[in-house]
Amino acid sequence: MERIDLTGKRFGKLAVTGFSHISKDGQACWECECDCGKVTIVRGGSLRRGDSKTCGCSWQNSKRRIDLAGKRFGRLVAVEHRRHDKYTSAYWLCRCDCGEEVVVAGGSLKRGLSKSCGCLREILGGVLSVTHGDTKEGKFPKEYQAWNGMKMRCYNAKTKRFKDYGGRGIRVCGRWKDSYQNFLADVGRAPSPEYSIDRIDNNGNYKPGNVRWATRSQQMKNRRPMPCRYHDGLTGQQRYVLRNRRKRCNRSIKQSNIMSRR
Repeated sequence: MERIDLTGKRFGKLAVTGFSHISKDGQACWECECDCGKVTIVRGGSLRRGDSKTCGCSWQNSKRRIDLAGKRFGRLVAVEHRRHDKYTSAYWLCRCDCGEEVVVAGGSLKRGLSKSCGCLREILGGVLSVTHGDTKEGKFPKEYQAWNGMKMRCYNAKTKRFKDYGGRGIRVCGRWKDSYQNFLADVGRAPSPEYSIDRIDNNGNYKPGNVRWATRSQQMKNRRPMPCRYHDGLTGQQRYVLRNRRKRCNRSIKQSNIMSRR
């Protein structure tokens, strides 16, 4: 098939300057110059159908991009728009309160995922070290993670485990809720990394005398009994046996029906 010459023709803001090459799938690609001055390669089919009318500058300059210049996000102040990635995400040059400059995705700024150039983590790590003296190289020890985790399970409704803790009325005692030092003094250090905190009474609160360090096997033995959905009072093994009996019975009935039809 004879190739249609698009040289000199205009499609939106694109002016075709010449033929470029044939793509792997046999499409003719043309070199185009946009009104903004940028040179780009576009397939001929996209030009003729009207799918490509600019080099991409029209979208970048459209009103769909929210201007973040001058706005503050935590310790970051957006200075100017820098670029778009291949997914058309806008990136902004931001100046941190510490004086450093960093390029951040606009979505991360608006969602609150980026609040500093990275210095905030160091500052918070220093504050925690001063507060309870139990942070090393900005890392939280196992005991601190356990203390923070039990509060999240009891008070943060967005966590996956909230329904099993805070949703059931489980709370953290006042002595521990606002004081990691008191929690550490009462519970002590974990014997090894394999241990985690466990409530002796699964229906009780996190409080002195009801919390211990336990291995995973110890915690499995101390789980609260699961309600029987179909047969009240039966164990899991008994329900399993009944379920298999029912399957065999239904299978026998089907086989007998088949034999009777014969």
